[in-house]
Amino acid sequence: MSDATVFEFATGEDGDFEEDGVLPGRYRLRMDCASGYIAAAHAGDTDLLARNELLIGAGVAPSIEAVLNTDGGTVDVTASQDGDGDPPTAWFALVPDSGNDLHIRFALLKGKLSLPGVAPGDYHAYAWTGSPYEFEYATLNARQAWADRAASVHVTEREHESITVKVAPGATP
Repeated sequence: MSDATVFEFATGEDGDFEEDGVLPGRYRLRMDCASGYIAAAHAGDTDLLARNELLIGAGVAPSIEAVLNTDGGTVDVTASQDGDGDPPTAWFALVPDSGNDLHIRFALLKGKLSLPGVAPGDYHAYAWTGSPYEFEYATLNARQAWADRAASVHVTEREHESITVKVAPGATP
């Protein structure tokens, strides 16, 4: 599990948010959008889709501007089942091959799941039981170690794709 501290912010109805007291440092961003995906994102001169981190120096933190696209594809996910009975409830991550955190989708999988508004591109899907922190899906080494458990999918605009994922057993919390 990572030592990183997670900060969560929600936007207001106008799409804006402000957080005071952000300390200087190196940050990784993730933006979840219920009805689409982040098509462009900038913090000052930094293209956040091209660079997975935001550096904040002393003084005023840069404004973050993001553009939402609602023409994403839909990925329908089914958990594989070993033997009789329902598949277990599992954590699920749809991770872009590009490695960009802004397009990662994270959810709770209860047998079946539909993810609308997924950014076009190539992805690997992972599912596991136990703690949501059991699998460090944002880390390349962890994804390589779990390669045999992954399902791959290519997403295009406004199209539906279906995949079946193996649920990996995790340690119970």
